[in-house]
Amino acid sequence: MAHRSPSLWIYAAAIFVATTADAGGSGICYDSFQAIGNVDAHFTFLKGKFGAVRLQVAAGVWLRGPIAFEDDLKAAVDGVKRHPTNVMAVYVGNEDLDHGWSAEQVVDKIRVVRAAFAAQGLGNVPIGTVQTDGQFLANPDLAAACDVVGVNIYPFFDSSAFSMLFPVDNLDKRYAAMV
Repeated sequence: MAHRSPSLWIYAAAIFVATTADAGGSGICYDSFQAIGNVDAHFTFLKGKFGAVRLQVAAGVWLRGPIAFEDDLKAAVDGVKRHPTNVMAVYVGNEDLDHGWSAEQVVDKIRVVRAAFAAQGLGNVPIGTVQTDGQFLANPDLAAACDVVGVNIYPFFDSSAFSMLFPVDNLDKRYAAMV
């Protein structure tokens, strides 16, 4: 099989992160949608663009389905037990408020996950959720229940002309509203 170079998206992500003015806390979200054999080539490329390449995981616990929730929770606890320095946070759900869940239901699941980690002596792991910026702003109690939040900000969720013409400025404005 011929060697493929990393795809365009990985170049773009690396260049964006490498040129960000405040890159101290930056990272990239990596998920290979190609053959597993390409991972080494991708990380070799990334290693040339950054001072350090290491693996840190923000584990996700899926909410939409009781079996998935229980399986993901067990896997997250097991992962933290086996690799405590590699798991930086556990996120409970992703954009669930846009899919029929209430903020209170998500908070209840955050409490279940936090209790499961504490019961295993892993109470130091930050627990939170990932939702859109609009959902967090509309539900401040949800953010207050989290040790850490993951925020999805998409310019295409805002149909204003400003968002369409200036998506990066729109991102900056919406990010500033979150912090």
